[in-house]
Order: sequence, then C-alpha cells, then structure tokens
Amino acid sequence: MPAHTAKVSDFDGPAATVIRRARKGEATVITANGQPVAQVAPIPSAGPELHLPRGPKPRFAPRIRMPEGASLSDAVIEDRR
Repeated sequence: MPAHTAKVSDFDGPAATVIRRARKGEATVITANGQPVAQVAPIPSAGPELHLPRGPKPRFAPRIRMPEGASLSDAVIEDRR
C-alpha cells in the first residue's frame, strides 16, 4: 500500500506539535478510542531509496470567455442546464 504524504503547512495546532517532535527524533503514537492506530515518527534515512508517491498534477478548468455584459452567475446557471 503506497504511503500518503502531506506538507507540514497542512498541519496546525496539536498536529504541528507532533510534526515538530518527529523532526527532533521523537515518535508519537496516534490513538482512536484508546487504541493505537498510527504512528508519526522520523524517517531514518531520506536517501534515494525513499520513494514518495506523486499524485496527479492538478487539472484546471479552461478559461471561459464571457460575452459583454454577461455575469459569472448567469454563465454558471447556463452551464448547469
């Protein structure tokens, strides 16, 4: 099963504290209803043997050219019909 990745900036509050602890070399066990379900720990080696999966590149909607005087809400309503 591939690993999931997240940026440190995705975390705040108590989760950021867990990340800071991992950076210092500490492991943290995550529990749900008192049962351990996960562990956040430092990576022993971040060398070339570590493969982080890459997700798909984000896809952006093409730009829509709107007629003179048309509103965005009118274009959305028309597109949904």
